[in-house]
Amino acid sequence: IALPELADISGTNALADVVIQVSVDPFEYSRTREWLHHWRAPDQSVTLSFARDEGILFLHFPDMARFAIGKNGHLVTCHARPSLTSETIRHLLLDQVLPRLFAHFFSCTVFHASFVSVDGKGVCFLADSGWGKSTIAAGLGAAGHTILTDDCLKIDVRNNCVTGTPAYCGIRLLADSIEKYGGSFKTSGETVAEYTSKKRISLTTWGTSESSGQEALPLQALFLLTSPQETIDLHTPEIVSVGGMSAMKALLKNSFCLDVHDQQWQVAHFRRISAIAASGLPIYSLRYPRK
Repeated sequence: IALPELADISGTNALADVVIQVSVDPFEYSRTREWLHHWRAPDQSVTLSFARDEGILFLHFPDMARFAIGKNGHLVTCHARPSLTSETIRHLLLDQVLPRLFAHFFSCTVFHASFVSVDGKGVCFLADSGWGKSTIAAGLGAAGHTILTDDCLKIDVRNNCVTGTPAYCGIRLLADSIEKYGGSFKTSGETVAEYTSKKRISLTTWGTSESSGQEALPLQALFLLTSPQETIDLHTPEIVSVGGMSAMKALLKNSFCLDVHDQQWQVAHFRRISAIAASGLPIYSLRYPRK
């Protein structure tokens, strides 16, 4: 399965941190397990389940695939439904499994966020899926700024300096957003997964941006998008400074986690989130009418 978003290390002396394999054995995909945690959609349907067994951690996406993570995060085996498309496997791997793996095993603080370079400094937008963070990034890209990622961002705090590192360059948009900013694209995009109408667009095809790699960038501001349902009667955008417990809750909610029962990891994760909230980084709530 091609992963064109990730850096190609063939022909170099670099070694891969994670080896990924796709199993042809359907047994594990259908095997009954005791799931320790479920992530749910707004309608309470299960979107992802977690289990662990003899040092192997499992992530199960109902009716699609199960990923087994072993060797302390260095080996990922995908057990997919036989008819599952390679595009769907690629999406689940890039946008769900690897962010959780690096958060858990490599002590990274990884957020579900879009990230744009504005005047050489990073601005990120945190939000649930479908709330508009990718469309905002696309709009900024169309205005001449550089889109770095739209789904997965690592944030670090060192000597009270906050930086953001994008996981991979790419953006996923629905048809109305592609139509709105279509003049900035050289392609109409490719299928993300079988269960969504979004299209995946590589940033190498973005008309106004240069390829910028996965380098850390100083973080200038962080915006927390509110639910579209809260802005039905709103006519003008509202930006309000957020701090304290509200900032902590939002940062925790929008960060990737693998094993919610690992108390040692949770303590370390909470401290890293606290360091971001206490760093002096401007954090804002962004409410705006969706049209």
